[in-house]
This record gives sequence, C-alpha cells and structure tokens, in this order.
Amino acid sequence: MAKYIEPDKNPTPDIHALQLSLREAGFRVPLKSLRSEPGRRIIQSLLARIQHLGTQQTVLGFQIRTLQDTLVRLNDEARTDLLTGLYNRRAFTEELNRMLGRRARRDIHIAADRIHQAADEKSPDDQLYPHASLLMIDIDNFKVYNTQYSYAGGDEVLRHTANVIRNAVYDNDFVARIGGDEFGVI
Repeated sequence: MAKYIEPDKNPTPDIHALQLSLREAGFRVPLKSLRSEPGRRIIQSLLARIQHLGTQQTVLGFQIRTLQDTLVRLNDEARTDLLTGLYNRRAFTEELNRMLGRRARRDIHIAADRIHQAADEKSPDDQLYPHASLLMIDIDNFKVYNTQYSYAGGDEVLRHTANVIRNAVYDNDFVARIGGDEFGVI
C-alpha cells in the first residue's frame, strides 16, 4: 500500500516544501514519489504549471472585474445627460415604465384585497405603495434666449434650471432632462 503525504519525520527542505505545496493544491501523492529525483521533477513541473494557471486565473478575474466596472460606467453614461448631470430621456422612460408596471401590479393586489375586506377598511397596500406624481417642466422661449445669448448662455440656463429642480424635490425623486429645454420629475 502506497504511503500518502503525511508529515515526514525527517524531511529534507526540498521534500517538505513539495509536501506543503501539494497539500495546498489538494493533491495526494505517494511519499516515495517525492523521494525519487524523476518523481520530484515531474511534481515540481506540475506545481509550476498549476501556479501558472492560478496566475492566469487571477489575471482573467481582474479583466472580468474591469469589464464589469466598464459596463456599469457605460450604462451610467448612457442614462445621464452630460450637460446637467441629470438622468436623460432614456432613463426617464425606463423609470416611468417601471413605476407604471409597479402601479399596475399594486392595483391588482389592491383589487384582490378589497374583495376580501369590508368596504370601509383601508387596504394595507395603500400605505405600502404611495401615489406617484409626474411633473413636466418646459422653459418658455428658450430658443429666443439661446439665440440672443449664445449656446454657452443657454447651457448655463439649463444647468441652473437642473440645479433648481434637483434642490426643490426629495432625494428619492427621479429628475431627468427629457429634451432640449424639457425636464421631468417622477
């Protein structure tokens, strides 16, 4: 019966290092394989290959994380208006559709609950799903201002308007620049 890796009573430093490396890699190798020169060379070659593969795996893991971070950044950029820093029309439409879908699901739940409740009781879903509002804002005569004071002046008006709206609503409200001089708040 082959003797498997166990702490050697008097290991040489070379054999002891191999034993530890093999244990860490999860291998069970007969001890006599470590004592012969050809066996040691084969095992050292295998361990070098395993370390190389581990390095490659680490590099691939880093590359995957980098790609994931890039994807998140690009998704954020695709949903953000560069001039104002607000969400853009795409993000606004997605959020509105999400909220309308949630509202439709809420209405279905409320209707089902009301079937089972007396008419004078208040549904617990009424507190869980507050009503939402949609606010559309358009800057009047913006094209005239833009023409008279240049595009740089118009950009400044848009940035200022975005800040005024952002500061006037709650933190969890959804504010977006929908078009040239149009803003929306959900």
